[in-house]
Amino acid sequence: MPKKKLIMVVVPVVAIGTLLGLALTGVVSVPGLSPKKKSGAALYAQGAAAYAEKKEEVPVAKAPEEPKQAPKPHAEVPASDAEAGAKKLAQYWNNVPTPKLVELSKGFSETDLALVLVKMDPEKVAEFLSALDSRRSAKLSKELQRVASLVPKPSA
Repeated sequence: MPKKKLIMVVVPVVAIGTLLGLALTGVVSVPGLSPKKKSGAALYAQGAAAYAEKKEEVPVAKAPEEPKQAPKPHAEVPASDAEAGAKKLAQYWNNVPTPKLVELSKGFSETDLALVLVKMDPEKVAEFLSALDSRRSAKLSKELQRVASLVPKPSA
């Protein structure tokens, strides 16, 4: 009995394997498995190419490629309004204690600082200038005078 079972399993496996092998090599035509046959002209061209004279390829130095720039985002960047920013910052700084304001101002240039101080309460500005060292206070006062004397452009 076991020999019959063995034969019943082995014979179909060998038959299927043989059929697959023949289909993959192109001996038996099975759609999807068999390779596409080449036309006679293509076979001739392949044979002629094997006997054609081969030219030696000379390596050519390639120019270095320029790095590609990342595409710029299409979102519009809002325009910066220094006047509006200075006005908003002045509103905040009016409520900051003077010693803390002196520390905050260390990172600002005199020009940027003057734009904000012009928008602040005059009493707070006077208190702030008196808390600064005399050299910076003098520079800042001159810059305040220059900024305060600018005539604003009329809005269109």
